[in-house]
Amino acid sequence: MIAFLRDHLRRKTPACKRLKIIQSLSCYRRYVQASSFDDLKFIQRKLEELTRAEKI
Repeated sequence: MIAFLRDHLRRKTPACKRLKIIQSLSCYRRYVQASSFDDLKFIQRKLEELTRAEKI
């Protein structure tokens, strides 16, 4: 998953779209796989910060 997000970063995908990717993956892991999504929280927080910075 990290490699997937890094690939999007390399392709200059905006942080807001990468944030949507991580939010979708969190929902998938929570509802479909019934597994913990806490390990994605640090990535989500960082992308939220980057999204706010891009909007300025």
